[in-house]
Amino acid sequence: MAAPGTFKRTLKRPVDHSHRLLMTTPYRLVRRTSKGAAPAALAWLVAVLSYWLNQQDGDCVTAESCANAATGNNDYIISDQAAQSFGQRYGLLNGADLASVNQIMQSDGLPDNTKLFKEGPIAAVDWTNWEEMTAALSELGPAGGLLKIAIDATELESAANDSLPFNFAFNFRGGNGTDHCTGLAGYGTAQSLLDALNALYAAKAQAAGQSYSPISLPSGIGPATPSLAMFSWKRYFIIDWTSLKNIMRNGGECYIRQPSSIMTTNPNPGPGPSPAPQHPTRRGLALGIELADLQAEGHSVFVESELARLRSNIDSYRLQRSLAKKS
Repeated sequence: MAAPGTFKRTLKRPVDHSHRLLMTTPYRLVRRTSKGAAPAALAWLVAVLSYWLNQQDGDCVTAESCANAATGNNDYIISDQAAQSFGQRYGLLNGADLASVNQIMQSDGLPDNTKLFKEGPIAAVDWTNWEEMTAALSELGPAGGLLKIAIDATELESAANDSLPFNFAFNFRGGNGTDHCTGLAGYGTAQSLLDALNALYAAKAQAAGQSYSPISLPSGIGPATPSLAMFSWKRYFIIDWTSLKNIMRNGGECYIRQPSSIMTTNPNPGPGPSPAPQHPTRRGLALGIELADLQAEGHSVFVESELARLRSNIDSYRLQRSLAKKS
């Protein structure tokens, strides 16, 4: 279990917060209506995540943007140094509000060596409406991404367990003001999200020649409970729909970025460190895992197909490293 004070939850509220929410373009279900209903369950998951210094700095809004970039750009993990430099330049290491960071990401972007990451304009999503939330998440394809949200993280911090690859956030009461920024990565039932995360980490472990023990739902949690996958503090949480609404009810925000993430070439690359080592799976399990398809095809089929791709990419990765050492 994470020790008290391990995580930073510094979220700033702009003076014109209420006005800003009213002025933000609302998300409409126009595209989803033309495509038909959103999938019954879906998750945009990446096999490698980072704190992006949110265990020591109050940069949760920046950390969420880094996670969003990883989700939408082939598992690219922005370096801690890049996240810190970005936070220092714009004064974001001790709190920020969601819309202001998005404006910076739109105009200047976050540079990391030769890469530059930007985001599209935000639209407000009604987080009290399940249909609208799920439709917005389904619109993030084909690359994937996160919905950027503001929550009360008082109970979430106590639910963080470093001994597990992912954690649970059920039966939260909320009620305090929002103090933390996280990202929603998917939706479905508690069981379908559990299956997807177990499949993700099982395939990752097998590709590395390691064993993995599947995690079960906590006692008292119904498998059919409507839930969402949420990124924060280098992990995913499975949070039930009622708990999410409870921890967002006092000042909650939810935004979709359109497009969610844009990776381009940095026109002014500094010397800086080399990019962080990338997971040798290309997108691998970071591709949008549509859980309805996963359930229809059977877990074993999904896991085996992903393992085959993981092994192929790892073999290619090892060959490239071997050739690089010889040259």
